[in-house]
Amino acid sequence: MATTDADARLADRVTFFKRKVSALFQRAKGFESELSTNKLNDLDPVELEVHLLRIEQTKSTFNGAHNSLEELDFDEIGSKVRNDFDDLMAKLEARVRVIIQKHQSNAPPHSTFGRYDDTLNQTVIVANKTRLPELKLPTFSDGYTEYANFYAMFESVVDKDPELTNIEKLQHLRSCFQRGEYVGFSSSQIRVIDIIIGTAAL
Repeated sequence: MATTDADARLADRVTFFKRKVSALFQRAKGFESELSTNKLNDLDPVELEVHLLRIEQTKSTFNGAHNSLEELDFDEIGSKVRNDFDDLMAKLEARVRVIIQKHQSNAPPHSTFGRYDDTLNQTVIVANKTRLPELKLPTFSDGYTEYANFYAMFESVVDKDPELTNIEKLQHLRSCFQRGEYVGFSSSQIRVIDIIIGTAAL
């Protein structure tokens, strides 16, 4: 009886993760039409960066769910859906980054403007000492208990700097987040980004 119950629980967990992986893949396929090149050309750099964050969050969530599925069902290791998902996400991310690069090439140079390090898949900010005080930017890992202190410091160091553009502020905000195991942002971090963009001077 105990074995039967354990088998049933295992089957339920496998079913759960399969459905979650499938739902995330369908969401990613929805991004493909939502993030067409024509639509991306109409967006400003901040909106493009937010879409990159959405892509990273979806990748992180998918990888976590699929890894859990693989631990429960070895037949899912190297599955077609994972390969298709990775190919689609790479194409979407490249599409967004191409448009961002166009904005960068058309914009006047800024000493704090970031560059992309493709080997790390994250934005690296090159800060000029004359632009930002010699303070280490605050970090935010997860949880709203950290938000008040984090935003007070971020607002003082970055958000109230009149010489920083909106896109530079968002780049600095990205660099403040401690990444998870799958190099993505947590749901709390994504919500904090939404809060800051909605309430701050970004």
